[in-house]
Amino acid sequence: AIWLTDSPLLPASSLGGLSNRMVRQLFHGARVLTPSRTRRSAAPSHVLVLLTVAVCVAAASVVAMRRVVTVFAASPTVAVPLGIRAPLPRQHNWQVAMAAEPGLAEPEAETTEAPGDAATPAEVAADPQPELPTPTAPLFQELNISMKTEPKKLMKAIVAIFNRGERAVDLVLIDPRYKHTFMYALVLMPSNFKSCAQMLIRRRDRRLRVRVIQHFQPPRDPEETKVDTIRIAKTANVTRLGNLLKGKFVDVIGTNLKRTVKLQFQGKETASLAILSIENAARSAYRELSWVPRFIQLTAPASPEADSENGGEGEAPPEVQKQIAIEVTVTAT
Repeated sequence: AIWLTDSPLLPASSLGGLSNRMVRQLFHGARVLTPSRTRRSAAPSHVLVLLTVAVCVAAASVVAMRRVVTVFAASPTVAVPLGIRAPLPRQHNWQVAMAAEPGLAEPEAETTEAPGDAATPAEVAADPQPELPTPTAPLFQELNISMKTEPKKLMKAIVAIFNRGERAVDLVLIDPRYKHTFMYALVLMPSNFKSCAQMLIRRRDRRLRVRVIQHFQPPRDPEETKVDTIRIAKTANVTRLGNLLKGKFVDVIGTNLKRTVKLQFQGKETASLAILSIENAARSAYRELSWVPRFIQLTAPASPEADSENGGEGEAPPEVQKQIAIEVTVTAT
């Protein structure tokens, strides 16, 4: 490049009025480059240099990463370099559950191993997995009661379990609309088993549970002549009926009494109310109540007919009607 100010042929002062065209003619076709044109021509070469350096750096980093990954996969004991996340070990559902509950997690034993005593991958894979925790089995066999359960078939299932030598059986209600199935199945039990029922405390699932025990008779009331009989109607309040039963087994100052109460009712709806009232009484009185149902025959006088126009002096007395009801004997053990 030839600069105008450095030319020995013409002084700088004499070039003030000359145009660019005249300067080019003086130098006989010599190309004059200004500083801006110089920068533009040098720009492509700088970009190529920068791209070349970036490609080299990227290639070197990729090669280094491959070497680190290969070394880490070959030996698991090598420390993980910074910037690389080690894969987490796979855990089973029961391991996660045991780690979440502090009572189930076993404390890790503190052991010191020499650097050369590290376990190999083959030895780690050969270690047996810990056994899964087995769920606790129920104390007695359970029978579920649903909308398809018939009282007679349920009674036969209970008898079959008792014949195998079982002491008791638990009945679990799945459908809350069929509470009367408990009562009608127990009232059909043969008398030679001498069975009685007890209400169990509800669990997390809030299902009603009844335990039927064979060859178990609750203690008798010393004052059998003063046994109270309560008749349950369809419109009875379960809470008030439970408080009434509680007052029979616990006095005002909280003394437990050795008493017996009889409940009489007819129909499925009243049978469900009787079971709920026994449960409420046992919960509020903090007592274990045992109950034994049985069929009884009630005698009720028939309603007299209206007197005819001629008078009813010579008519026969109305016949006595016989009704079948269920009587439940509730005793506090």
